[in-house]
This record gives sequence, structure tokens and C-alpha cells, in this order.
Amino acid sequence: NVNSAGTKTLGRAIVVNNNLLIGAGTLDVSASNFSIDLKGNFTNNATFEARQGKVTLNGTTAQQIIGGTSNTSFFDVDLNNFFGAKLNSVQSLQNTLNCIAGVFDFSPHRLVLTSTLTRTGRIAPLTSGNVNGNITMQRLAPGGLTGWAFLGTPVQNAFINQWTDNFLTSGFVGAQITAGGFISIYTYFEADVASFGSATSYAAITNANTDPISPGTGYWVYLGTSTNTTNNILIDVTGPASKGNFDFGVTFTSSGSITDDGFNLVANHYTSAIDWDSPAWTKSAMDNAIYIWQADLLQYATYINGVSTNGASNLIPSSQGFFVKANGGGPILSCTENVKAAGNPTFIRSSNSLTAGAMLRAKVEGNNFKDEAIVRFNENATNDYDGQFDAAKIYSSNAQVPSVAFITGDKDYSVNTLPEDEANLSIPVRVKVGVSGNYTISFEGAEMFDNKARVVFEDLKTGFKTNI
Repeated sequence: NVNSAGTKTLGRAIVVNNNLLIGAGTLDVSASNFSIDLKGNFTNNATFEARQGKVTLNGTTAQQIIGGTSNTSFFDVDLNNFFGAKLNSVQSLQNTLNCIAGVFDFSPHRLVLTSTLTRTGRIAPLTSGNVNGNITMQRLAPGGLTGWAFLGTPVQNAFINQWTDNFLTSGFVGAQITAGGFISIYTYFEADVASFGSATSYAAITNANTDPISPGTGYWVYLGTSTNTTNNILIDVTGPASKGNFDFGVTFTSSGSITDDGFNLVANHYTSAIDWDSPAWTKSAMDNAIYIWQADLLQYATYINGVSTNGASNLIPSSQGFFVKANGGGPILSCTENVKAAGNPTFIRSSNSLTAGAMLRAKVEGNNFKDEAIVRFNENATNDYDGQFDAAKIYSSNAQVPSVAFITGDKDYSVNTLPEDEANLSIPVRVKVGVSGNYTISFEGAEMFDNKARVVFEDLKTGFKTNI
């Protein structure tokens, strides 16, 4: 029992062979690697400072977390008890729940997976243990420019009305604003034979009370207010966790334009970040790139095979939506729980780029916006479009935003991977600007090439060449 008006500080691992009761005062975990191995029940009637410590439930009979008078905010919790554990009140988790053995039953209460700018709670791969009952999954979308984002949900049985109390919505039954004609939430219709991104490819939400938020489906959502900037937005949904093996149900419809066909808007449906490079994916008749709308840049962020532009990553946050591209009939995109990954990637509304291997990154900046494209070399690549190595360029539809792409053949690329055996190669660089002004083109990564290589940027209008 901890029953003191002051603070009891713990700086090393302890084993509690019976129940743990915090009756008064504060139980403070001072070390980040601290752990409590608990054989009995956990009751908190005062304050528990979890810091970055872990509570392991490893008793030999069923255990309970009894809330008492306090909602405890745990950091890490491990369940290693074949008899399981149960919540007797609403509790919170900052980092990871790892069910090694047994079932963690939240019903009739719920576990809140909290989200901040630095950390979002998660449930680790459910490969031996399991969970039951409702969770509340939070996702903090960092502030920035008001605009669109790709959003999804990791819970089952939710409807759009779970989002209407988190951010401003309009244009459908149950939205805060029903007049004016502006619709703020859409799904994407791959089977539309119009060009990619056409207005006819988006299906509007009609009723917040009856339109579901389906796990694995990506939603095109306007996050913000009527002003030019937004504060951080905390989004939460409640329901049973989406878990187990999952098939995204991707489709491919041929319109005769392979450049436009096969785009599916999906979303991370798990209560954890996922790793796009994990071997636990099944990708059949699928390109290997993902595309995420970057609201702060009004550009698409791209990741493929170790490289990214505009802030994308192989780690996809929980609740993040993203485009994938099927490239033929009968496509399959499915995964197991093992695609889950530790880490805390930021919900895409800010910029942070990766570098990997020998490659050249082109950047264009101006009018307070910027964009990136990459060319790199790989012995397995070809001069044609390779779905495992190349990512198509999706241009911003906003005329205020400059864009850059590399060109091979008749295709524009955000990531262009070419064979290594090219001795002399000319790669066109396309820069698009919609408004007059001063723009800067710059390059990064030339120093990563062999010291015998010479990389030159040529202005085809003036004939001026710059050795980069």
C-alpha cells in the first residue's frame, strides 16, 4: 500500500506479489526503464506518475485494474497472464500495450490511447494475446495551414458523427454547417474512369449519423476552421479495435490511361503505426509507392523503397490515410498484425524528408511553398516505369504552388529510379509554376555519387550549365 500525503519515489524495478493500492499521495516512477511486476490488482485512489515506466501484469489468476477515484495514465503495460486482465473503469495509455499472453478485457469500460505532439498510444501486434471491448483512439493533427488531409479510423462500428465534435464539418446531415454547399468529407471512387483526382472520383458524405467510418478506408477531410490557420486538432473515435489480418479490398478499373488508373484511398486501420516496408504485407498487382496529401505544402508526399519526398516515411501513423496504386487486374493489398511498428510518426501536416543511398534530390521553392523530386540509381531498375522503384508525380492542383519532377520517356516522376550502368544520361527536369515570381531550384546529394561522376544542370532556354 502507498498511503502517504507526500510522494513515494521508485527508482528501480520492483515485484509486487499481491495487490498494489495507492491510497493517498503520489507514487512516482523516477527512472525511464523502471518496471512494476504486479501479481495482483492495481488500484489508484490518488496519483500515479508513470513517467516512462512499465507495469507488467503477470499474475497466476485473473487481474484487474481498479480505477478507484483516479483515471490512471499508464506509459507501458504488458499483459503476460494466461488468465487475462480486466478494466474496472476508464484508464489511459500513453505508449504501448503489449498482450504477450491472455486477453485484456476493457468492457464495459474503455482504454483511451492518448495522443500528443510527441507520442500516441498503441496496441502492439496481437499475435499471442488479445484485447476485447472498446477503446478510444486519439490522433493529434498538428496545426498548420487550414486544408485537406487523409484520415481514417482504427476502430469498428464508428460513424461520421464521431468526427463532427472534433473539427468543423459542413455540407451534410449532422454537420455543424448544413448550408452553403461546401462539403467537407469525401471518400474516393477508384472505378471512376475520369483522370486521377477529378471531382467525379470523390463521393460526398451525406449523413453523419448513418455514413460509417470504415477501417481501412481513407477519407478526404477538410481539417480546420474558417480562418487561414488552425491550432492542433485532437481527433478521437470510440469502438472495438480493428485487429487481426486485414484485406483492404483494393480494385483496378481500366480506363485506357494507366497513369490515372488504380488509385485507391486507404488508411491505417490499426491502433499503431505501421511499416510500409514490413514483409507482413501482401502486395499483388500493386505499385510499391504511397502518396499522402501534405496540407502545409499543398503537395503530395511520396514514399517508395527507402526514399521519400515532402515528409513521407515508411512509418504510417495510426488514422493516417494514403493513396496506393494498383497496376493490373485482381490486385491484393492485405496485411497481418506484424506490420505494426513502434515509433511515433507525425500525422502528415508538416515536412521532414529522408535521405537514403546515392540519389539526387531536386527542390523548388517560391511563393512560400516548396516541392521535391528524386532521381536515383539501382541495378534492378529499368528505364521504364517500375512499380517497385518508381513513384509517379501527382501535381498540386493549386496554382500558387510550384512543383518539380524528373521525366523519363513520357512519364513524370516524384521518385525516378534508373539502372546503374548508364554512362551518359540526360534527365529532363520539369518545373511548374502558376504565378509569376522568384523561384529557386536547388539540388542535394550530388556528393553521394562516385567521385568520377559529373552532374550538370542545364537551362535549356539559355544554354547555361551549372556543375552541381
